[in-house]
Amino acid sequence: MKTNWDLAPLYKDLKDPHIERDQRDADKKIAAFAAKYRKNKSHLKSPVALAKALAESEKLVGLPAAKAGYYTSFRKALDVEDKAAEALAAKLDDR
Repeated sequence: MKTNWDLAPLYKDLKDPHIERDQRDADKKIAAFAAKYRKNKSHLKSPVALAKALAESEKLVGLPAAKAGYYTSFRKALDVEDKAAEALAAKLDDR
């Protein structure tokens, strides 16, 4: 059985500018989270503060930038020789 996947709901292609936009947004939010908890160590001493920090970190996992990882993974699943998708995946992982 042949199946076609429609990846358009994620991004239109590997050069879709929304990929970079989503990554920049994630970079800013992750940097802000890191800076906040690098300065404020209350989460190391208080279970309530730790719960708050963990809740904030869970929000980072759900950022739109995760779509790019899914997109490149799905493209590689469809074509294991998709070097462009592999290169973008590596670039995103490095970020």
